[in-house]
Amino acid sequence: MTEYEELLKQIESACSDRLKPIFKCFYQNLEKTVEEDNKNLNIGLNLFFGNFEDINNIENNDKWKDKFKKSIKEKYETAKQDKNGDSKFKLKDPSTETLNALTTDDFLNEAKHKWLKIKNLLDQYFNDLNLPIDKTLIYEAPPYLLSIIDGKINFEAEFIFDKKCSSPYVNAIRNCFNENKKDINQILSEKNVGFFDVIPIPIPINSDLREKWATDTKFIIDGKRIFVHFFEWALEIYLFKLNGKFEKKHKIAIGIPLKNAVTIYEHAHMYENWPGYELDNNFCAAHIFDAVNSKKVGLWVQPYKNCIIGSSNTPSGDLMKLAFKITSS
Repeated sequence: MTEYEELLKQIESACSDRLKPIFKCFYQNLEKTVEEDNKNLNIGLNLFFGNFEDINNIENNDKWKDKFKKSIKEKYETAKQDKNGDSKFKLKDPSTETLNALTTDDFLNEAKHKWLKIKNLLDQYFNDLNLPIDKTLIYEAPPYLLSIIDGKINFEAEFIFDKKCSSPYVNAIRNCFNENKKDINQILSEKNVGFFDVIPIPIPINSDLREKWATDTKFIIDGKRIFVHFFEWALEIYLFKLNGKFEKKHKIAIGIPLKNAVTIYEHAHMYENWPGYELDNNFCAAHIFDAVNSKKVGLWVQPYKNCIIGSSNTPSGDLMKLAFKITSS
């Protein structure tokens, strides 16, 4: 067993019965047999979406599929072509009949293919990362959008390390470092920026679910909000990957949508720093603007200096500059 596998075992053993299946869902070895693999995913996804009521029979139901269906679009060919003469496609809501024809494995298998691609991109990034790091960028999760074409499911959403990804999460990084040509993994590697997603697998998360995680008492497990557990797992694994090669009080930029971020800040408010780790001088430190540390005119600023979520509830390059104390050119 490798040191990394031992770490996963330690974290899993510390989880309560309700959290263990979700942890396995997030961090299991996807090279197992499909049957065993999908069983773990099925249980974990039910708990992820709050299906605690059927805990005794949870591996035999797939209520989570209703949540997935809302993130799926049907892809159809238009009459137009792009400049290269290739067919153009649009996305629309599929019919109930089309969605019901899809099996549980249809959902899971395609998501696992995407997850493995993301894992490979992240492994390469950590291999290339300039150490020690003095900055950490934290996002929530890889984007999730499946499409259906001729009955086959395809991933449409792009991970930030995918070539030519143009999401707001990528644009924030480019704007922060004034870099429009290099790949995102290269920018972060060269700038000594560590990166991780709190939720490591592509999975649909909407505002309603984030609201429930932050407010519904059933998502308080072992005295903590469920997203706090997700954060602590991801943080421990991230620090392991850095192998101690990071500045103890380095800068942090948190690009987590606000309804999940609020649970992180509420938990951290009980401590001077994030409990158990030396990260930043004060996790919940507020912005202080003066003659030396100024903000861009008209920029909407969140209360915490490490929060980089702008008025559109997506990361802002200008707020990332403030978090990393990068002087605008």
